Amino acid sequence: MYKCPQCDKTDQLDVSASTWVRLYQPTPDDFEGVDLQTTDESEDSSHDWNNSSYMICRHCGCEGTAAKFLVIPPNKLEQYQLDSLSNVHRFYADVSAAHITEQDGALLICEAATPTCLTAYKYDGGWWIMVQQEIKDLNDTVEELQRQGYSPDFIHLLRLVWKSHCMCIKLDESGEILKGFPQHPWSKAL
Repeated sequence: MYKCPQCDKTDQLDVSASTWVRLYQPTPDDFEGVDLQTTDESEDSSHDWNNSSYMICRHCGCEGTAAKFLVIPPNKLEQYQLDSLSNVHRFYADVSAAHITEQDGALLICEAATPTCLTAYKYDGGWWIMVQQEIKDLNDTVEELQRQGYSPDFIHLLRLVWKSHCMCIKLDESGEILKGFPQHPWSKAL
């Protein structure tokens, strides 16, 4: 469900979507025209938008990406997060580095603190983290991560990635912000 975060309206939201329309060019010099009378002649008049699309509340003027307006019931949050990860890429999850703590970042750089189930590679904007899908007991892995000092946020993210069968995580400063996940401001300094 989408709702304005300022005024709580659900019936005054406009979203920017892409669609196919028939291009109308009555003369050879006309190269950018849309005939509003014949737009239904396009073979595909479907439209497409997602949580990265621009949205505005026509009641109060609040604006931003559709994700800003998305309201997820608490009992559906984990499934939504799983779906988000699964739909981003088939083999890897492209997630914002803002979802991990500065301590997690320091541990990922330290080879001695990288658990056997993970392989981390640092690059300018974040990390690539390979996740071993052969993990037989995720609880043992979680205990290992907790002993090494990884945050509950990192562990929760790893659980979701593992459940979605992604092979790796791209933790990037410009990666996708997951609804309902805490964000840590330190990542802006990456």
